[in-house]
Amino acid sequence: MSEFSQGSAHEFDSVQSWQLALERNVVRLGNEMGSWGDVLASHVQLRLTTGDDQFQIIPELKKIDDDIEITCNLDSFETWVLTLSEVPGMGRHEIRDLYLSTAAAWVEMTYVAESARIERETGDGTERRSRAMMRSRNLVEKLVSKSDLEANAEELEHVYGIAGATDVVRHDLSPKDIMEINRIRYGLGAAMYALGYTEEQVQHIVQSFRSNLELVLSQYEITLMQLLDSVTHASNYSYLESHQEQLKQFVFPHFLFAGTMPLRYT
Repeated sequence: MSEFSQGSAHEFDSVQSWQLALERNVVRLGNEMGSWGDVLASHVQLRLTTGDDQFQIIPELKKIDDDIEITCNLDSFETWVLTLSEVPGMGRHEIRDLYLSTAAAWVEMTYVAESARIERETGDGTERRSRAMMRSRNLVEKLVSKSDLEANAEELEHVYGIAGATDVVRHDLSPKDIMEINRIRYGLGAAMYALGYTEEQVQHIVQSFRSNLELVLSQYEITLMQLLDSVTHASNYSYLESHQEQLKQFVFPHFLFAGTMPLRYT
């Protein structure tokens, strides 16, 4: 992955444009979720990259001292554009707001966790501490739960005729996979809430994720056979071992699956 070169940027893809959009979305989401949006935005740094090396479909967060660095890959953002560009009213700016608000939701989640830790260590049973601890507990329960994933996989298969997810969810997902999918669900759901999407808009987005997931899962068995063939004939097993997680994520599309069931906020 290479650092983004400002000089060749289209205005939309400029570092300044993304930085301003990130700050705007962090402030808005923080305020909507009950945190101090301006405070959150003051602790966020943007890192804009391009290229396929360490390609991540979702923004990456890295804690640096008291700040959080958010890495956005412009090439991976194009996957969001391809997935959602047919949704009514969703142009590149609207898709970028959803992309960045999803990252902002994780920033706010980090803030909640830190607040709960501080309140636990310094609080005296105050109402604020109780609220922070309760929200942290609810978030943890949502992130580690597998039941919603199983129910959604079964619905995709039996209601929408999209096969290929049920067995994977039941047998193949590790605790890390489950948390990653739920983390994306949480981010998307919080982002849609903060952006004020109507139920109709949410349904259009979910349907777009379903359509793209169906397309990818239709190649699922072929991909598995190709992966098996690679493992069988590979001479460099250490290479396969070191890329095991990347290969697994390529086989099962966490991002698309999570997008078919964003967490709801009322």
